[in-house]
Amino acid sequence: MAVKHTDEKSPSNVYLWGDSDRIAPKDLIARLAEYENAKGINQDTYSLGGIIDTLEHEMASLLGKEAAMFMPTGTLANHLVLRHLCTTQQRVVLPEQSHIYNDTGDGLEKLSGIKLIPLGKNKAGFSLNEFKSAVKQSQEGRVPTPIGAMVIESPVRRKQGEVIEFEDMKKITEYAKSQGIASHLDGARIFMMSAATGIPIKNYTALFDTVYVSLYKYLNAPAGAIVAGSSDLMESMVGTRRMFGGALAGAYLYGALTLEALQDFPENYAKAFQKATDLFTQLNPLNGIDIHALEKGSNIFSLRLSDNINYDMFHRQLNEAGVFLNPNHVPPSGLTIAVNTSILRQTNDQITVTFENALKKAVST
Repeated sequence: MAVKHTDEKSPSNVYLWGDSDRIAPKDLIARLAEYENAKGINQDTYSLGGIIDTLEHEMASLLGKEAAMFMPTGTLANHLVLRHLCTTQQRVVLPEQSHIYNDTGDGLEKLSGIKLIPLGKNKAGFSLNEFKSAVKQSQEGRVPTPIGAMVIESPVRRKQGEVIEFEDMKKITEYAKSQGIASHLDGARIFMMSAATGIPIKNYTALFDTVYVSLYKYLNAPAGAIVAGSSDLMESMVGTRRMFGGALAGAYLYGALTLEALQDFPENYAKAFQKATDLFTQLNPLNGIDIHALEKGSNIFSLRLSDNINYDMFHRQLNEAGVFLNPNHVPPSGLTIAVNTSILRQTNDQITVTFENALKKAVST
């Protein structure tokens, strides 16, 4: 049974789970007010103009694309961009473990008539040979059914944040281009992937025609997404976004909170990742704990406790000191630590003392 403890979202709390730093609503409202006082918030009109235009230009620049478009959700962002990339070629190759394939209710097939071809069963991604085989089959069937687009998701949350190797991405996207197949990156968590690998964001996005990035997972917006690509493609999607109900009457709150976060987020996330690396070096010599990186991992790390550690007591002691692990994970397997910017709220020495005390008090006798 999962351990449940009260969390009042104190400004000093450290959350070693999830992607965001879990800011309380009252603190988001305060940040919004500070941003409005400092820079002002120009209201958009059905997600056009105003601060949304500013956000789109900022994100296009960060992602190295000509243009970007605000979407209320990542599901809609992925759906609409693939709908436009496919045009008359109504097939999309994507990872079998991807969000698009597993979590969208077959929306592309039901709403846009696009058939999904999942590859790489139970793996984070698919190989170049698997992709070539799918392309060959689509071209050589009795009735040719061309593939219009290919999707790579990275990091892959279903595989504990596993990152697809850059060279694999490069080979697959180059082959897609040679076959006239558009490529799309589901890069919802691209900032943390870049921090983990040391590869600049623009190096990743340069391989793809389009990219989606989440605004709510770690950029403090209550909801929202960005999709980026060519100016022509983004312009062509304006009417489709409205047709699907995605042109919010006022999206300025999402835009302002994202821009507020972006002022220092890339630098802060890089600091958080380095701080976590140093922290784990301090924690691992403690009796009863082992933290190590996952193979091809991003911001999620494996946490192991010795058999003589009472997990309920350990978890409770951490909570009382303002350090939180995932409340839905319990031994004997599945324990992880995730890095996000909340780790900057306490020093590594403070966190280490908290873990040391919790481990001592949780030893079963």
